[in-house]
Amino acid sequence: MADLCQLIRRLVGDRQYHQELITVLRPCPAGPGQALRAAGRVSPRLRIYVASNRGDHGLVDDRDTLDPEQQRQVDIIEAEYADPSAVTAEDRLAGRVPCPSECKGQMMHLLAEDNRRRHPVDYVAFLDDDLELRVSDLLAGSEEAMARSCSVFQLQLTHDSHAIWDVLKAAAPGVEPEDPGDKVPWAELPFVEVMGPVIAQRELDRGLLSVLAPFRSGFGWDAYLLPLLGELFPDFRPGVFLGACMRHHRPLRTDPHRCFSNGLTPPQEEDLLRAAMLLTLLQPRAIESRSLFLAELQRQLHGEAPEVLQGLGAALHSVTQRYWHCLQLETLGSEPS
Repeated sequence: MADLCQLIRRLVGDRQYHQELITVLRPCPAGPGQALRAAGRVSPRLRIYVASNRGDHGLVDDRDTLDPEQQRQVDIIEAEYADPSAVTAEDRLAGRVPCPSECKGQMMHLLAEDNRRRHPVDYVAFLDDDLELRVSDLLAGSEEAMARSCSVFQLQLTHDSHAIWDVLKAAAPGVEPEDPGDKVPWAELPFVEVMGPVIAQRELDRGLLSVLAPFRSGFGWDAYLLPLLGELFPDFRPGVFLGACMRHHRPLRTDPHRCFSNGLTPPQEEDLLRAAMLLTLLQPRAIESRSLFLAELQRQLHGEAPEVLQGLGAALHSVTQRYWHCLQLETLGSEPS
């Protein structure tokens, strides 16, 4: 487990220092997974929630290319967010559910609640509507993840994808093996993005998405919470499946100045989550297990002393604003006059 002092420093301190630590993609050679697949292990049960904008999304349903057993292992559910009131009872039976959400974080929380009411699976995918990818590739990634006991993963992005983190794009520096015939299908990274995470059912049962209940955007869930869990618990190793790509075709459009119905902007949500994580770290028993940590994190977010959480969140937000302001000044100063 990481040193508590270092974890607190990362939550409270310099954002650039934290970002440099989490954007390190490490090749991860195949381990017991090959033996499991060679033994004829069945495909993992996979449920795919895909956000739907009035019925439109980029998921290609190519289940007809899979063998019958694999086809039976995959559920696809469209989550209509643009016009949820239009979803009928017949739509629900056909695998389409209303999801009245303001942004991806709230959507993932609502869909995790929907998933709780369905039969258990091994992995659950939460996809944005502007991701272009195939069902077969998600299933292949899930097979690799199961063989590696990976808790959360995503497919790598194409070169032309709109993305914040270039490290997630195909052939990121340091990932391609020297021998082209020995291509590594997997890499480990401290986080995955909210645009298309695939999460093990066991992590949902522990409350990995329940902590998003107060939020809308999901800011901080990926870049802060996932890396912290990886530092605290060695078996929590987010991964990137390099055996297939997904394309994010729409420019990023989450407005950092947008105020959600909870009264918070996306950066304020991130800083409030960071504040709750810090308060959770200060509870020694909470770091004994992932379930305890996530339960305590939820308690802090809904605690009896909200003024402590709000005050700490506001203080962190002040530091965050100063960081972005300084970065903007540095950028302006480097431009030719």
